[in-house]
Amino acid sequence: MKTWLQNTPPEQFFKITATLFGVLYLFLVPPFQVPDEANHFYRAYHIADGNLMGEKIEDQRYGGELPKNLVSLYEPFKDLRYNYDEKVEWDHFKTASKIPLRKGRTEFVDFANVAYYSPTAYLFQIPNLWIYKVLNVKPLFLFYLTRLASFFYWAFVIYHAIQLIPFYKWTFCFMALLPSSLFLHSGITADSITNASCFYLIVLLMRLIFDKKAEITFQHLFIIMGLSLVITINKVVYFPIAFLFLLIPKWKFASARQYFNLSLTLIGSILLILGTWFLITKDLFIPYQEYHPDYRATQQLNEGVDPMAQLQFILSNPLDFVGIWFRSFFEYLPSNLAHYVGKFGWEANYLPTPLIGLIGLGLIAHALFEKNLIDFDPWKRVFFIATGMLCFILFSVVIYMQWSPPGNEVILSFGGRYMIAIFPLFFLGVGGVFRKWSEDRISELLRIGMMGLIWVGLIFGVFCVIGRYFV
Repeated sequence: MKTWLQNTPPEQFFKITATLFGVLYLFLVPPFQVPDEANHFYRAYHIADGNLMGEKIEDQRYGGELPKNLVSLYEPFKDLRYNYDEKVEWDHFKTASKIPLRKGRTEFVDFANVAYYSPTAYLFQIPNLWIYKVLNVKPLFLFYLTRLASFFYWAFVIYHAIQLIPFYKWTFCFMALLPSSLFLHSGITADSITNASCFYLIVLLMRLIFDKKAEITFQHLFIIMGLSLVITINKVVYFPIAFLFLLIPKWKFASARQYFNLSLTLIGSILLILGTWFLITKDLFIPYQEYHPDYRATQQLNEGVDPMAQLQFILSNPLDFVGIWFRSFFEYLPSNLAHYVGKFGWEANYLPTPLIGLIGLGLIAHALFEKNLIDFDPWKRVFFIATGMLCFILFSVVIYMQWSPPGNEVILSFGGRYMIAIFPLFFLGVGGVFRKWSEDRISELLRIGMMGLIWVGLIFGVFCVIGRYFV
C-alpha cells in the first residue's frame, strides 16, 4: 500500500506546506523584519490612498504623506535590525496593538528606495489596504492583514502554476517551498507579485511550447502580454523571460505572419514600457550625498552612489566591468546560494549551513533525475539558460548602478533573493538530463527525500526565528 507521501500530487503538497508554514512565519516573524518591509508597507499604503507615484519634495526628500501612527508602529521594532542580541517582548506587541490609525493626522514619511516603484508591484496589497483603512483598522492589525493577503495571493498563483506546468512539477514545487521563499513571501514586499508573475509566465509558456494539445487562445495571449508588461514595469531586469514566447511552435499559430506580428507586438510593447518608465523615473533617484542630511541615515541609500555616472563607467569600461562582474559573482556565490535556499530577514540570519547544503544539493539532484514525458532538444535548454543569464547580467548592472559607487571593485548588494524569479529557467536548462538512467525507485526516493528535507528546513526555520527574535 502506498503512503500519503507517495500518493500526494505536488500542488496538494505545496498547498498544505505553504499554508502551514507560510502562515506560521507570517505571524512569527516580527513586523518589519522582511527586507525593506517598512518602506514597502508605506509605499503600498500611499498607493491605496490614491497616489500613483511617490512625492519628491523641495528639501530633497522622497516619500509621501502618511498617517503619523504608521511610523509610530515601526518604533517598537526598529532596534531589532542588526542588533542580534535585541529581542522582542510581549510589551512591544501590546504597545503596538494600542496605536490607533488616525488617518487625518499625517506627516511626510521617507521611503526613498521604493517611492518610484510602479503601483503594479503592490497589486496583492493595495485592495486589502484600501478596504481595511476605510474600516479604520489599527495599524498593527492592518500590517498583519496586509501580510496575510499578500501571502495568500502569491500562494494562489503558485498553486495554479504548479497545476498548469506539463512537467517538472515537483522541482517547481520544491523551488517555491524553499525556506527563503516562504520567509520572503510571507512578508510585505513588492517581490511577491513580481516573483509570482515570473513563475506563472514561465509555466504558461512551457505549456504552450511543449504540450502539443495546448492551443493558443486569446486568453493566453492576453495573460502573456499582461504578465510581461507587469514584470517589465515592476523589475525591468526580468523582461527577457517574455522572449520564451519565440519558442512556441509556429504551427500553433494561424500563419507565420500571425506568429511574426504577435512576437513583434510583444517585444515592441515591452520596449515601449521600458522607454516610458525610464523617462518617468530617471530623475527621481536622490543620491545619498544630496538627500536631506536629517533623514538619509534611515534610508536604504549607499554613500557615493550615482546611477548615471555608474552607467557611464560601465559603457566606457566594459572589460573592467566584466572583471568586476566575475569577481563579484565568485566572491558572493556561497552567500547567494545560501540566501536563495535558507535565509530569513535582512540580516545575516541563515538556517544551519549543513542543512542549506543538503536542501540545495537535494533540489539539484531531484531536478537532474526528475522524469517527464516530453523530450526537448538541447538548443531549447541553451535558450532557457541564456535567458536566465541575460536576466542575471541585467540584474547585476542595475544593482551596480543603484548600490555601488562608480567604478567600485565589487558589486554591492548581490542578493540571492533576486534569483527566485529566474532560477526556474536554469532548472529547465538542466532538468531531467539524467532521467534515462533514473529508475522509478530512484526518482521516487529523491522526491520523498526532498519532501522530507523541505519540511525539516521549514521546521528548523521556525526554531531559528524563535531563537533570533524571542529567546
